[in-house]
Amino acid sequence: MASAGFSAYEMAKNPSWLNLGLLVWDVAAICIPILPGSYALKATKVISNAIEGGSTLGKGFNSFKDAKKFLGPAGEGNEWHHIVEQSQIKKSGFGTQLIQNTDNLISIDKATHAKISGYYNSIDPRLSDSMRVRNWLAGQSFETQYQFGMDFLSRYGVKK
Repeated sequence: MASAGFSAYEMAKNPSWLNLGLLVWDVAAICIPILPGSYALKATKVISNAIEGGSTLGKGFNSFKDAKKFLGPAGEGNEWHHIVEQSQIKKSGFGTQLIQNTDNLISIDKATHAKISGYYNSIDPRLSDSMRVRNWLAGQSFETQYQFGMDFLSRYGVKK
């Protein structure tokens, strides 16, 4: 599946029926949360669980340390990765239990984690000429940021 925010760019750069189809699918997956591959439904579940105190699945915590204590080690050579970044607690005003949530954390290998963190700290001209990716995301809805994070993870073959 194409990444949200990149399909339109790819379509303009390399027009094709495939890219048009991926763009239509991306838009539909955002608008119709029941489509396969849509993360809107998943993000909504994360939010509801965090607001309601969560269950074992979707459990929210007051700190990353508490979340890691609950989840245990990420696995050999892996680290815990936030799908919606921790910095968005302050930048976007998201609650701590929404970000430090078992549904917002995924175990990924350290090299991939470093690449993703590097990208979020970079300036991507497809998004903005002057803003770092994490700042460009700031203020967007949790659902949008979650979708962006999952789409970016899928570029590295990471599935949740």
